[in-house]
Amino acid sequence: MSVPKRWIGLALSIVASIVLYYHPVSWFSMSKRVVVLGGGVVGLQTAVDLLEAGYAVNVISKHLPGDIDLNYPSQQAAATWASDEPVVDAETKRWYEEGYNQWEVMSQGDEFESAGVAKRPCFRYWENPPENLVKGGSSALWHSEGVSSFRILTSEELPSGVGFGTTFTTFCVNAPAYLEYFQSRILALGGTIKRATLPVDKGLEEGLKAARLLIADELAGSKNQSIYAYVNAMGMNAMRLADDKTLFPIRSQSIHIKGEAHKIADRIDANGIYYAIPRVGEGVTVLGGFMEAGNWNATVNPEINRKILKGCKQLIPECLDENGEFTILKEYVGLRPHRKAGPRVEIEQLKDKAEFGESIVVHNYGHGPGGFFKSVGASRKVVRLLNSFASGTLSEADAETSSSSSKEQEVFEGFYRQGGDSKKEDV
Repeated sequence: MSVPKRWIGLALSIVASIVLYYHPVSWFSMSKRVVVLGGGVVGLQTAVDLLEAGYAVNVISKHLPGDIDLNYPSQQAAATWASDEPVVDAETKRWYEEGYNQWEVMSQGDEFESAGVAKRPCFRYWENPPENLVKGGSSALWHSEGVSSFRILTSEELPSGVGFGTTFTTFCVNAPAYLEYFQSRILALGGTIKRATLPVDKGLEEGLKAARLLIADELAGSKNQSIYAYVNAMGMNAMRLADDKTLFPIRSQSIHIKGEAHKIADRIDANGIYYAIPRVGEGVTVLGGFMEAGNWNATVNPEINRKILKGCKQLIPECLDENGEFTILKEYVGLRPHRKAGPRVEIEQLKDKAEFGESIVVHNYGHGPGGFFKSVGASRKVVRLLNSFASGTLSEADAETSSSSSKEQEVFEGFYRQGGDSKKEDV
């Protein structure tokens, strides 16, 4: 029995519609190649979003999932969704929401099981809360309406020495599993990943030239040998590559202990913030805190670790052994790239370059300690910017330079301290 051609055509049309619904591809992205510089969580998330939008993608990075390095904080991160900002603009709020919503999906779907995203209750305590927080309660916390099960803790629920507290449902992420998931996704979608060190001291133009030469062999065997755009997701290296003097590190120490805490918890005292975040499925909880702005010191400070361990005993007593101590597995120092005016996600055109012609760069860096969840919304903006640029519909608002803002990004009082070691390390 033969099937009428119109039925075949209708069936193919329905299948195509379903595919495009879940993986929308812009006409303007078809066959265009983008080179992503940087293999941390921001670079990997951006690469996946670009591939799903129909771009061909090559990733180049000095560090990749599995690496342990001061300047690759993604690997040892205690990744969670929580706000360190008392006030956010509309775009940042949208990034928080997009990150929360994506992790909601990833925490439930079987297809995302290997990504290591789990839903858990979060408890946040202030020993000496700001006056506006005590008076305003949930109205003083912009994220109180955007998360599940948010409420102010009663005085009976507060631990000794705590003046104010909140609880809500959020997510914790097994960082190594999450990075591996995105790396595998890139390869499954046809992208390539190359481990290489790019020169950053000679400026953006030379860095892009080196990137092109690094993948010259790959391009030679491809139908599409031209590079449409680059994405600068270089983290702290963007300070030199893009000559961004507003970028600085937020240094933190973390301690990995045996056992998974039942919850996410943090506490802000006179010394700063310390926290406990479980890595579900790994049998590990990450303790950390005492984040310092502008400190480049790569050495673990034993005194800070002592304070972290002491403070976290009150947060997650379920992880203590019979002697009332934690079983320490590993200790780390990480530098997270932060910008005074907030993350930089914008297009830059480098014109009249004799060797390669015009180059388009989309910057995507400076997300600070919130890189894991902010990368979701920021990467989607990268795709929108490139699609709009290609179609000639890039608006002035979309192209606006975030670094032009004169207002510094606010963080909750006590979250970060000014670092004592401003010596710039090699990144």
